[in-house]
Amino acid sequence: MAGKGRRVIVYIPEMVEPELMYKLFDKVVGSLDDLVGMLQ
Repeated sequence: MAGKGRRVIVYIPEMVEPELMYKLFDKVVGSLDDLVGMLQ
């Protein structure tokens, strides 16, 4: 999706050290509240 110019939000319920690939995405969130906020 990121390669096609789409917005990508990664949801990680148990936040751990992010992998290098996460830098390709627009946002990494660790809670459902943050995820819902990003989608609104």
